[in-house]
Order: sequence, then C-alpha cells, then structure tokens
Amino acid sequence: LAINSKPYNVRRIQRIFLNADGTKHNNGKKHLGSNKKEPAAFTIPPLNKAVCTGHVLILEGLEDALSLRSMYPSSWFLVATDKSSLKNVIGFFEKAKFKKCLIIADNDTDVKPEVTGQALAWQLGQSLVEKDIQVTVKMPPEPKEDANSALQSGQLGSWFKNLIDVPKMYRMEISENSAEDYNEDLLEELNKKYAVVPIGNKMLILDIAEHEIRFFTRVDFNLALQNRTAIDDSGTAPKPIPASKWWLEHPERREYKSVDFLPGIGTTPDVFNMWHGFSVQPKGGLENIPLFHELIDEVICSGNEKWALYLWSWLAHMIQYPDEKPGVAIVLRSDAQGVGKSRFAEYVGSLLGRHYKTVTHGRHIHGNFNSHLKDTLLLFGDEAVWGGDRSTESIRKQLITEPNMIIEMKGKDAFEVKSYLRLILATNSEWAAPVGLTDRRYFVLDVPNSRRNDHDFFRKLNFEQLHGGSAALLQALMEVDLSDFEVRSIPETSARLEQKLLSMEPIEKWWLEILSNEDFTVGDKILNFDENNRVTKSDLLYSFNEHTKAYKPNHRNWEARRLCSQFKKL
Repeated sequence: LAINSKPYNVRRIQRIFLNADGTKHNNGKKHLGSNKKEPAAFTIPPLNKAVCTGHVLILEGLEDALSLRSMYPSSWFLVATDKSSLKNVIGFFEKAKFKKCLIIADNDTDVKPEVTGQALAWQLGQSLVEKDIQVTVKMPPEPKEDANSALQSGQLGSWFKNLIDVPKMYRMEISENSAEDYNEDLLEELNKKYAVVPIGNKMLILDIAEHEIRFFTRVDFNLALQNRTAIDDSGTAPKPIPASKWWLEHPERREYKSVDFLPGIGTTPDVFNMWHGFSVQPKGGLENIPLFHELIDEVICSGNEKWALYLWSWLAHMIQYPDEKPGVAIVLRSDAQGVGKSRFAEYVGSLLGRHYKTVTHGRHIHGNFNSHLKDTLLLFGDEAVWGGDRSTESIRKQLITEPNMIIEMKGKDAFEVKSYLRLILATNSEWAAPVGLTDRRYFVLDVPNSRRNDHDFFRKLNFEQLHGGSAALLQALMEVDLSDFEVRSIPETSARLEQKLLSMEPIEKWWLEILSNEDFTVGDKILNFDENNRVTKSDLLYSFNEHTKAYKPNHRNWEARRLCSQFKKL
C-alpha cells in the first residue's frame, strides 16, 4: 500500500525506549516480531519523491535505515524489524517497481551461521536475483559496527566504504553434501594458516602469517576462531560446532615435531622451517641500481675500493650462503644523522621481507624476550647499542658468532633454533663497538657527511628501490664471485682502529701511553727505548694506578700480583 501511495494503518512497527536525557532505557526496544509475534517489514519512501530510480536499500533495523537515508535520497528503503522478518521483504517486489537492490546485513555472531542476519540476507538476495533484480549484499567487517553508531561518531562515509561481501560460510544452506564440501574447504584453509607444534614441554598452535610467525595457546586459538564454525553431520541433522575444537581433533590437522630456522636448507616433513625465502625475485643487475651502487661505494665506504669490495661480498655472502654464519657484524658510525646509514640498511632489508628487523633499543638486541629474532636473518640496530656497555658485550658476541639461539617468549617455554643472524649496527656515538686488539667480529666504517640531508638523492634512491631496485640488487648479489672471499678477513679501517683505542683495557691504555710518550716517567725515570730498563714493581704499580685514575676516578688500586700477571700477558 505504501509503495503504491495508498493509505494504510499500522498499530505498531517499532518502539524505542529512552530515558529523559535521550539515552537508551533498560527496556531497549520492541517491535513486531518480538515476543513471538509475527515478524514485520516496512517501507520508508525516498526523500526526493519526484525521482523514481527503481533502486532500493534493504536493512535490518530502523536506526540504520534512517542513518543512511540522506546518502540515497532518491531510493526506497525496506526495513526488517529483525532478521527473521527479512523473509517478508520479498513481498514488496511483487509489483516489479524495483530493478536494483543493495542489501546491508548485520554482522551477527550466532553459533549457527545459517541463522545469522548475514546468512538470511544472502538468501533473500538469491531469491531477488531469481526475480531478475540486480542485487548486491554487503555487511560490516566486524560485529556491532552499525550505521547508526558510525553516524554518531562522524565516520559514516568510512563505514560505508569498508563494507565487505558476505563470506562464503554464510552463503550456503546446510545439507549433508554441502557440509562435507564446507568442512573440506575449512580444513584446507586452516591447515594453510595453522599447525600444532611442540615448544619446550608444551604444545602450541603455530599461526603462519605472511609477515610474522606467532605461537598461540589453545585459549588464543579458540579466541582467534571464535566466529568460525565447522559442521557436524554425524547426527540426524547437520549442526555447527566451533571450528577450533573441530580442527584440533581432526586426524588430518597440520602438525610438526619441531620448529627451526634453516634458511636455504631442505628439511624433513616433520620440521617446520620458519624460512620464508626472499621477498623479491631476482631481476636486472648492477646497471639497474646506480644510486645504491653510489651509496655503498662512495658514501658508506668513503670511496675506498677495498672496503667496498668487502661490504659487497659480506652482503653477497648473506644471499648466497644464508645457512653459513659469518661471525662478523657491520658497524656504521657517523658524526651526524641523515647521512644514509638507515637507508642503506632498509634497501638491503627489502630483499628479506619478514627476515629483516629494525630495532631502536638495546633491549631488543640483548633483552630476555627475543621472540622477534626467531626467524631474523638480518637485524639492523639503529642507535640501539653503545660500545662502552660492557654488561651486554658478551650477548652481542654470542649473537654475532654462536650457531644456536635460545628463543624466549612471554608466558611460554623457551626453545632453541639455529642462528644465522647478521648484524648491522648504526650509531652517532664516538664509541660504536667494543673492538678488542685481536678482534675479528666488527667491520667498522665512518660514514662521511657527503650526502647529509640530501633529500633529493634519498628520494630518488627510494624510488629506485621501489621500482625494481630490490630485485636488481638481489640479482647483483647473487652474481658476486665469492670464490676467494674469506668473511673473517676484515679490512682494517681508520674507524676500526679508533674503536680499538676506545675499547682498550686500562692496562693497555697505560702501556700505549708509555710507548707513545717519550717523556713518560716511571719512578721518576724516563724509559729509554734503546736499552733495558729496570724499575721496581712498586713504581710500576704506582704509575699504572695513577694513570688510570686520571681518566677513571672510580678506579680501585690494583695489587702488584694482578698487575704483574696482566703485564706479562701484554
């Protein structure tokens, strides 16, 4: 009657109870269809009554319809007072007045997917398609996200753009055949994403995401799949059951006996290898990355051919032999920011995807909880360490050289994986790394200011990387000849020598001062390099203690026995 502009009487469609201040009352709302009454649907005519577009929107609930009305002023709105009354909407199409229809369903979380609002909306849409109506069915991506709340928060436009198609699980009527097909598809889907694995003394669920590997407890897993169901057709009639429970009990669920990180190494079927491969396919070559070539040769390595050759080979070693631990970290030091250290690391990291991590705090390198390192091949520490931090020196050494690593996660057992970690450390500190006199762990470079804050160069460099540069760099590194390369033969650089001087032990600094200063006295005697010098132990001990106190006021005097022991080694 309403559609044909004829008079009609309705006793009650929907009654909304409010408090005096306009907030919702505890009684909520009642409508035709409540209290086992006959469910109802009703119409709202277009705001612009002079235009008849033949377009109609169907929604469940009066508030959503009124919230969207101004977006479609020339369209009719058909409103179901609840999801069960969606079936009555079909009657409004008998006069063939409408040609196009948009159905916006609620996102219900009913344990039975076949009786949710989105499932009933989809079935209504299929019925309308049979009447030659052009139908689109959408729903919010998350429950409780309705048009009314979006309008109140000023996000109605964003809400409308984020509507999604009704997922496959709601698009079917359950029968024995469809239940079997549905469960097969569900098993395949869950086996691609999840696996059961032992971690320490516990069994966890592996969540295999594109950019991250996570470990779920059973509680986490149940929560992740709380809105998913499988179909139990073992009884007289099919019924939905929680997908998490169904998959965990399924004999064909995906499972492994161990988890490890083995880049470039084949594994047995019972080991889950966290290595995901490179993030790009090799294509092009050195001729396609002139700006990166300039960055590494002229900026990072200051134009020194020997240093550049080593750094290129170190990077190529990571690509060609990811399963060999180099035992050498790269340290990039500069006196200022904006010289290109981070851009260099990011460009290289773009080849590795989730196997590249950037950290800006020391605890993410040597802290207790290190889950982020479990599948990391290259770790970039940006201002995350200081060479004088003796308390973490041993941990850094282990990360650089040790073949295994203990992974510790909050609330879960620790487990061991192979470690093929490479480190690039960048800092503006004068003391960048603890480089000992016989060190073989650090290749240190002072990065000059030649490209400092050269925004045009770095903008072009970024464009190069995003438009084939990463693929070309991967190809170039694969082609580097490493037949004569020994990764532990580190070139001596002026920066590395400076770090050795800064990292010296007190007795080393004292003895270097004696060797360097022709006027240095021990017991009022100037040592002569051309003859044997005899001094008393007490004078030697006094000289050392006083020299050390001059730059280290909290120095506690050594005893003669300790000094003599260290002095003999020196």
